[in-house]
Amino acid sequence: MVLIAVMILAFHHRSKFESLPAWLMAGWKFPFVAMMTLASLGIHFVLIFLSLKNSTRMSAISFVLGLVFLLSMGALASGEQTIARQWLEGWINTFAQTGFAIGTWFLFKAYSQQLAYDHSI
Repeated sequence: MVLIAVMILAFHHRSKFESLPAWLMAGWKFPFVAMMTLASLGIHFVLIFLSLKNSTRMSAISFVLGLVFLLSMGALASGEQTIARQWLEGWINTFAQTGFAIGTWFLFKAYSQQLAYDHSI
């Protein structure tokens, strides 16, 4: 699709698809975006549950913060997309991914210590 759009722009030909609404051309993506969103929420909730179950408070806090930042990006999706808003979305995404990475690290350390303890017995 991107190749076709670039070729149309490069050759300045008018497309018969110009009058189609954007949601109609990209409508096939909506089920995949919905699945991706549900999977991401599910992953965060399961990891928060595992963190609380293993008493790794820092891991749980990191996952919760990552989830809050991730959900806040949805609020920024509507409205005019300015350069400043794009930078803000980039920073929020960076914080969300950092929270996920830190939470994963702490949870990994907790499981590694528990596994080492179980094998030493």
